[in-house]
Amino acid sequence: MTGVATAIGVGVATLGAGIYSANKAASAQENAANAAQQTQQSMFDQTNANQAPFRQAGVAATQQLGGIYGLPGYAKVDPSKTIQNLPGYQFQLGQGIQAVDRSAAAQGLLNSGATGKALTQYGQGLAGNYFSSYVGGLQSLAGLGEGATQATSQAGQSAANQISSAQIYSGNAQAQGDINSYNAIASGIDQGVGIYGKFNPPTQPQLGLGTGQYGAGLPGGYSSVFGNPNAPGSPFSYQALVGNP
Repeated sequence: MTGVATAIGVGVATLGAGIYSANKAASAQENAANAAQQTQQSMFDQTNANQAPFRQAGVAATQQLGGIYGLPGYAKVDPSKTIQNLPGYQFQLGQGIQAVDRSAAAQGLLNSGATGKALTQYGQGLAGNYFSSYVGGLQSLAGLGEGATQATSQAGQSAANQISSAQIYSGNAQAQGDINSYNAIASGIDQGVGIYGKFNPPTQPQLGLGTGQYGAGLPGGYSSVFGNPNAPGSPFSYQALVGNP
């Protein structure tokens, strides 16, 4: 009984230690995979937040350009008021008008048609230059927005790949933990059986066909098949085999 108890105790202890180790290793791998997922997600969230202003500016610039050119799906935009309110436009316009007036006054042509034409040409030229600069600025902003969108998409794809890899690794860790637990159970059982066998060795079977020294084989015993080997005249008796000494 002591051997059985020892075998059971060792088997249970081995089993418990194996399962604990397997679960601990799987948990460590799973925690590492979860931490990697969180790191990748945090990095993407930060990248997304950093690129957000450029994407928003790009979207607004694209809408302005679509409206200026009258593209389908965009609200029409009249850029004249916007251009007139650009920094430096009113100052440059005023300085130009003063220069034309002074030149015309010096020539005695302040209110002449030529002076009016000169003022119109100057104003149109200035507006045209500012319009070109304004459209160019919108195009640059749209380009920045496109670049920010691509950078965010690439960061998102990279994060998705890394996170999915971490998720697969986490799943594999859980599966390997289950496998290791199963192996620990099998090992514990095997070791317990082995120790039990040491304390309880199997009895050696006796070879025989009948009762007595060679018995417990066939029903009726050896003598029921071959007769009593010690009976007088038996062909299996000692005297029949070696003769009388």
